[in-house]
Amino acid sequence: MQKISEFPVIDYVGLAELPAGDTTILTVNNRLARRVIQGLAQEQATKSQTVAEMPAVVPWTAWLTQQLGRAGFQEGLVEHTVLLDSFAAQIVWAEVIEGLEQKRVLLDVTQAAAGAMQADQLIDEWHIKVAENVTNEEYESFSRWRDGYRTRMHALDALDSNLATTRLIQHIQAGLDLPSNILLVGFAELSPRMQVLLETLLERGVNIAVLQEPAAPPGGLS
Repeated sequence: MQKISEFPVIDYVGLAELPAGDTTILTVNNRLARRVIQGLAQEQATKSQTVAEMPAVVPWTAWLTQQLGRAGFQEGLVEHTVLLDSFAAQIVWAEVIEGLEQKRVLLDVTQAAAGAMQADQLIDEWHIKVAENVTNEEYESFSRWRDGYRTRMHALDALDSNLATTRLIQHIQAGLDLPSNILLVGFAELSPRMQVLLETLLERGVNIAVLQEPAAPPGGLS
């Protein structure tokens, strides 16, 4: 699997040579996305008096949701009924836990649901495997909750942000329409699941590179 340092690096000069309408810049968060948009606008202003098209600049998590939504309108891809936000997903977790733990008093079902949702995300994002000889009662309870949650989500034909990433990888493999160029900004490391997604994009012929931001001038604000 590729590390972030193994992708080619492109600067703003090289970016200008790419077709804006077929290029997407993915950032680590919203704040960086705004900074990149501002930088692109300033770069264009210094080189041309005409309005030019800019590539799409989207935070990673927002892009995942955006592409999943697009897949619902593309013929031949598996549809889903609804994408739950974190609040709605936590409610489903809580309902599942309450149903499975009717004979066991939990101090705080809401807190248990929040913790289970976070653990579920971490396990899938970092491909964590827990050996059977190191499990305990708490982990076994979580495993029951997780199985129950997945069963409930399947019955609802729904996805949460965690399940959505896996579904998006499947959509990409199945032919989801994609930009020719994807540039990454602000990523210090890639989780194993991010690596799988990027490798799937590479297999589809998408060019992936790291966008090098211009250095801030001395005394300037970052």
